[in-house]
Amino acid sequence: MNNFFAAFVILLFGWIIFSTVTSSESKDQPDTKDEKSQSEEYIFERFLEREGADSATLELEMTAGELLLSSGTTGLLDSYVTYRRSEFEPELNISDEHSGHPHISLKHKRDAISSTFHWGSNNSSRNKWDLKLNPDIRYDLDINAGLGKSKLDLADTRIGTFRLRTGVSSADVDLRNTSVSDLDLKTGVGSVTLDLSGERQNDLVADISGGVGSVIIKVPSEYGVRFRASGLGSITADGFYREGRFHKNDLYGETDYNIDIDIAGGIGSVEVVML
Repeated sequence: MNNFFAAFVILLFGWIIFSTVTSSESKDQPDTKDEKSQSEEYIFERFLEREGADSATLELEMTAGELLLSSGTTGLLDSYVTYRRSEFEPELNISDEHSGHPHISLKHKRDAISSTFHWGSNNSSRNKWDLKLNPDIRYDLDINAGLGKSKLDLADTRIGTFRLRTGVSSADVDLRNTSVSDLDLKTGVGSVTLDLSGERQNDLVADISGGVGSVIIKVPSEYGVRFRASGLGSITADGFYREGRFHKNDLYGETDYNIDIDIAGGIGSVEVVML
């Protein structure tokens, strides 16, 4: 019981931080002269050539800031980063670039961790990553998003495995028509919307763990879907029936491809919506 209480206090403290950060960011005026006088804006821009790659592993680690990830490049990765604190300068590394399956990592430097304590206090803390993927390349994604917000617009992109860890943040993840096969999502404090609807070319196994906040999962109504949920939060799932430990829709086991989701809820709400 003591462990549970300690975990609850930690998560509650995180939620307070998230609310404060969200409130601070909503007051930002991104293009005023006063902002620019506070701190110089830095730009980090890189374009990685495809070099014949058919697939790639992309590892992203953002300590704090806004992450935008979508398709829209002919190369391997197109990165455009703006930031106002030198500690937020990212490091880009690539290995095995001529193997047909390169490994790319884009991370904050260790010094960026100290800057998170000032995040949201003024506009000089702002940090934004705008990254473009190639829709013809299959990506395995490993993303750690700490403090801030993420918008991952990956509809119609070729995604193999997808791993996302969020801290005190909000995340909007669009995986429609991606046929992702393996998904691992762990949320901290905040809200997450995950869209798994659209056409599928394979089965999907998803593992989702929630902290404090809300998780909305959108699934396709034309495929079989089964999920198991546990935790202290509330579960809403219209169109599903209960069978033992699982919730299923009427098509589960009857379609060519099925979706299986294991949901470990924290303190908050989980909603599964069929589209």
